[in-house]
Amino acid sequence: ALHLRDLMPDPRVCVLGSGGVGCWLAGRLAMAGRKPVMLSRGAALEVLRTRGLQINNADGTSIAQVPPVDMPAVGTAEEVGPVDVLFVTVKTQQLEACVPLIAGVVRASPAAIVVPFLNGVEAADVIRAGLAKEGLPTATVIGGIAKCLTYVTEPGTCVFSFEISVLFGPTHDDFPAQLRPVLEGTAKALADSGVASTVAESPEHMTTELWKKFLVTGCIGPVTSACRAPVDVVMKVPQTRRMTIASMQEMAAVGRKAGVAIPDSAVEEAVAIGDRSPPNSTYSTTRDILSGRTSELLEFCGTVERIGREVGVPTPVHSQLLATLLPRELLARKELDFSLSGL
Repeated sequence: ALHLRDLMPDPRVCVLGSGGVGCWLAGRLAMAGRKPVMLSRGAALEVLRTRGLQINNADGTSIAQVPPVDMPAVGTAEEVGPVDVLFVTVKTQQLEACVPLIAGVVRASPAAIVVPFLNGVEAADVIRAGLAKEGLPTATVIGGIAKCLTYVTEPGTCVFSFEISVLFGPTHDDFPAQLRPVLEGTAKALADSGVASTVAESPEHMTTELWKKFLVTGCIGPVTSACRAPVDVVMKVPQTRRMTIASMQEMAAVGRKAGVAIPDSAVEEAVAIGDRSPPNSTYSTTRDILSGRTSELLEFCGTVERIGREVGVPTPVHSQLLATLLPRELLARKELDFSLSGL
């Protein structure tokens, strides 16, 4: 039987952010001949403009070299041109600073669907608030989840280690019904490009799935950072395993009190994901913190602590993780300046 999305034309896609997720989505679309526009900056922009994107397997062998003509890279919103969809793939802690770029794209394409593929649970709300301040439409900002292990080894070079799927859909009830075919068309374009894609059934479904992912990234990332150890080790050591599970139970309690339909099995499923982690694997949060870069700590533990305070749920585990990791985070954000003598 012919499905509605089989009749949809390919959407014009812009990808903001040239990290692992952005290069994965743009790279797959480009390899399928769909010519996404990559909105980037700095060294990555220069490499993508001149050489294009190199995609490798985890063992270093080449998957593809995407030339600039197949994936145009630009540095300003004005250069993007009209688009139907904007994938936002920057780090969560970078999102607010990127809102002016998002606003520039939306100003030129008011009907563009904005899909943040970010960690955490508040990306859509942050973008909506920023667009509202600019007097721009907000109803087309939705939620997104990218499940993959892809990472950049140097500007313009990305490793596709594990490619799983994406899910996206409205998180609010105000999404324009006439744009539903664009959602379906985007899912089809991604699927035809080799990215398994699903449109969420409802805003409640999308919100629940965002929190289910948050139970994994927002707990395992901070715990492994505090332990300075890979996921498989943290899940094997009894004390750190208990801490990880406690952080997940705490987060689930906060989400449920905030009105999110988190299923009873969610914590068990999140633990199972941690248990299946390959040896020595780390999350981007851990890599950022241990490398002295800014991280998503405040958007993870800080968000859980804040929402917990708002809804009246104690968050001792996340508060302790936040306190433990905060000095190094403030150092990375240049809000503190210190060194450790004797090391």
